[in-house]
Amino acid sequence: MDPGRAVELLEQWETLVKPMRDSADKHEHILLNDSAMEEHISRADRFLERYANTLEPPNERQALIDSFDMAAAFLVESDLNIGILNAGAQAALQISEGAPVSSLPVDEADLPSLMRQMRDMLEGRGPNMSLFRVRATDCGHFIIFRIRLRKLRDGAQALVVATSELAWPPEFDSILGEAFSFTQTEVDIVRMLIECCSVKDIADQRGRSIDTIRAQIKSILAKTATRSQVELIRLILSMMDMTGFAVAGPATTEAWSRGYIPNSNNQGAATLHTTFAPDGRRLDYLIWGDPNGKPCVLLHVEIGMSRWPKLGEQAARKAGIKIITPIRAGYGDSTPLPNKADFTAGVIDDIMHVLKAENVDRFSVISLCADVRFGAHIEKHSPGRMTGLVAVAGTPPPDSVSDYDHMDLWQRFLLVCARYTPHLLTFTVKAGFLMARKYGQRKFLEHVYGKSKADIEQFNDPDIWEAVITGIQICLSDTHSAHKAFARMISEEIKGWHDEFSALEGKVPVHFINGTMDAQATMEIITPFFRDHPWVTYELIEGAGQLLIYSHWDKALKKIGQF
Repeated sequence: MDPGRAVELLEQWETLVKPMRDSADKHEHILLNDSAMEEHISRADRFLERYANTLEPPNERQALIDSFDMAAAFLVESDLNIGILNAGAQAALQISEGAPVSSLPVDEADLPSLMRQMRDMLEGRGPNMSLFRVRATDCGHFIIFRIRLRKLRDGAQALVVATSELAWPPEFDSILGEAFSFTQTEVDIVRMLIECCSVKDIADQRGRSIDTIRAQIKSILAKTATRSQVELIRLILSMMDMTGFAVAGPATTEAWSRGYIPNSNNQGAATLHTTFAPDGRRLDYLIWGDPNGKPCVLLHVEIGMSRWPKLGEQAARKAGIKIITPIRAGYGDSTPLPNKADFTAGVIDDIMHVLKAENVDRFSVISLCADVRFGAHIEKHSPGRMTGLVAVAGTPPPDSVSDYDHMDLWQRFLLVCARYTPHLLTFTVKAGFLMARKYGQRKFLEHVYGKSKADIEQFNDPDIWEAVITGIQICLSDTHSAHKAFARMISEEIKGWHDEFSALEGKVPVHFINGTMDAQATMEIITPFFRDHPWVTYELIEGAGQLLIYSHWDKALKKIGQF
């Protein structure tokens, strides 16, 4: 659940699954069944559900403090008053927002030096970061203060203060009881161990014999499957860290991103439309470009790349092309498909209902990444209506187990999870989405595309970044998540669609536009695909990655114009 360790998680997963992948036939599905791992994932999934119900749009000050889960942390504003603080600071330091720094539980001999250090940093006379060791007022133990100066977007300066004090989260008793069936006595003993009490200290404070406490600790070790107090404490501390994702909140219905459509006087700006499927489900879709132009369906792929940079959207209007982007079931406000429904068939049906609402009979298609499979299924569903298919960063289905080895770690991880541990896929996707909501879309996307220099460089272009962050609102925002639909799409991605694609030959012209630095549709994967489908035309863009649509939309528009 920590983005900083996400790569480590993926590497561990790869170590576990690769032997299965290497020994399996390309058509064979060997499932990894590990009851202990499934039990752990089930427990963690309950924590994620609690966290998902409590998320609110972050503000800058809150985000600075939210990165600290176990440590007591707070802001110090320019007037030397306490700003936003976490629950740990309230519980362990007995401070509250708006209180003066002088109210910190610091020994009176050390407090003036600490306050002077903070004042100097805020007034530009000190370093930007410092460590300060002081004694607490209660029993004289040391507290370490780590202080960092931050300039905020509103121009103000504040100090981010993290301390060595740990706080027992108020919800943690019930979480431990739920996870390990602890009695309240066992919870209390665990808490005292975390607070560094010895067995004798615990016995004295509880009025019990040392042998009784040892017996209770033995029961605790058995329930947690740990072999020592050190291992137990490590487990509990890690769970305290997870509790940042598990703050109890009221049960709510799942919300969906509404897709931010900026108000703009620019001609060709996107507009949001709604229609309804025959079963009553809501279907949203975007229209931009020329509203009276030649219709082109844009398939937005699982991450929700539903928008282009402003220049690209304006160019579509000048080219006389009407871009229609059906917002997939489970994305934006489009109602999810029933759990047991055929997802691919449902997606194609929804696209056709949107086109019917727009009175569109014939149309071209731009598919992104693995969505080329939906393009193939469109022709199967409604033959003769699609005039051409442009697959941007087109991704063939994995044709053999060796194809996974050619992919970058993140891209491989989701597909391998869908194939070998499908029962855990929804959890892993949910965890990723919640990490993005906690730490921000930019940081999460940089993790996912971190090894693709071509893709990361695009994020540094303000116009491209605006298009990325605006478009993916249908998939992931500060308050909404389409993780269930995302997981269903990944599950579909590993299925073969060679027959549907081959059936396009001689009926629908198909053109691929790929980058040589794509981390999923690598050269080792697409080269044999093009060799096996000589009727497909393609162009390779040297140095481009998977997100090439944001900088090479002109090539897609040119080809669509020809179709």
